[in-house]
Amino acid sequence: MDDSVNVILRDDGYRPLGRGELLVAGDIVIYYEDGRPEHVGVVIELRELGNLKIPIVISKWGPGPEYIHNVMRTPYGLDYKYWTERA
Repeated sequence: MDDSVNVILRDDGYRPLGRGELLVAGDIVIYYEDGRPEHVGVVIELRELGNLKIPIVISKWGPGPEYIHNVMRTPYGLDYKYWTERA
């Protein structure tokens, strides 16, 4: 991925999720490496674990299949940001 990802997201009506805004299914997560977009996934549910809600994401890892995974359990690291198209 290159820097055009942010331009495409904004052109398609996405914006970074603001501090304090609730994450919902349908929002996307972008993983970054050295400040550059590296990978994208879609939030499909928020799984309750006690008082926590863990984002569950679907994404395609390279040429392999799509995976359903905890947002923090990917080969793409922990530098990520949520984006939404909600107003």
